[in-house]
Amino acid sequence: MRNISTRSVLATTYFLPAAVAVPALLGMLFQQMLASFFGFIMEKHFHRGSKEG
Repeated sequence: MRNISTRSVLATTYFLPAAVAVPALLGMLFQQMLASFFGFIMEKHFHRGSKEG
């Protein structure tokens, strides 16, 4: 995840059009959504077996 933010900074610093940063930003958004979804699934999976009652 650190490399994606570095890519966006380098793209906006060394290349004039802002459109060069779009792939890096889309990758960052995709990674955040995927991590959130994976965390949700893992929480449901592991907490389901630990509930007593």
